[in-house]
Amino acid sequence: MSQAIIFKEAVELVKTIDGIKTVDGWRGQFDNYTKEDGFLMPAVFIRIEPSNFRDIGGASGIQLYDCLLTLLIGFDVYKGTEYQKALELKEKVFKKFHRFEPMGEDERGKKNIGRFLRNGEEMQDLEYNNVLIWGQSYLCQNCWDYSAQTQYKTVTVNMPITRTQTSIVTQITN
Repeated sequence: MSQAIIFKEAVELVKTIDGIKTVDGWRGQFDNYTKEDGFLMPAVFIRIEPSNFRDIGGASGIQLYDCLLTLLIGFDVYKGTEYQKALELKEKVFKKFHRFEPMGEDERGKKNIGRFLRNGEEMQDLEYNNVLIWGQSYLCQNCWDYSAQTQYKTVTVNMPITRTQTSIVTQITN
């Protein structure tokens, strides 16, 4: 499924960023940071939130969906210079992920799933002792999911896309 591909490629992309010591899927790790000794900082945790699935192409098994990819970036900050390093590292993460285009693959070759664009960023709660958590959100409108594709026929989809669009209407022609 394209969500598994998105996660796998996001992990691989984070691993290319100098300075990141831990990358994993999000499961509330910061809530247990003082108890959990399973990760080093700086850390990036990935959360994928798909929504609004829509069938296209009739019986082809292809779906479009909107997907929000959230990166939770955690830093140990003990002194002022560490805060500056945290800001620099979060900018490196942004440069890697803005316009991130994961590619699916099947027996017919590679397929573009979609393009992620940053749509939000916020500093998370600061209740943690000396830990700064920054969240960056990236939205892919109209991600393609080919995982249930059963027929390999050409489907043409005419969809005007705008930056503020929240839903689409598709017109299918064979």
